[in-house]
Amino acid sequence: MSSPIGRNAQRCCDTVGLSLSNLHAFNKELFFHVVYSSLPDWVVPAVSIVHELIQIRWNHKSLHMLSSEELDFIIDAVCTG
Repeated sequence: MSSPIGRNAQRCCDTVGLSLSNLHAFNKELFFHVVYSSLPDWVVPAVSIVHELIQIRWNHKSLHMLSSEELDFIIDAVCTG
């Protein structure tokens, strides 16, 4: 893999334990499984909360009780604290 795209594809496959010929199996569910399985148990709830807050911020979910500024503040506080 001499091209940047090829090296990136190879690195992604190596990260999740796939061969490059099975690149089609790389999907969002596999990615989240690999990421979540590598996290300590005590971190997973915080990651889930941040994930939901980001989805609300991007209008993929709705929560009418908080403004955009409040969401930004909460996400920043959770991620840096």
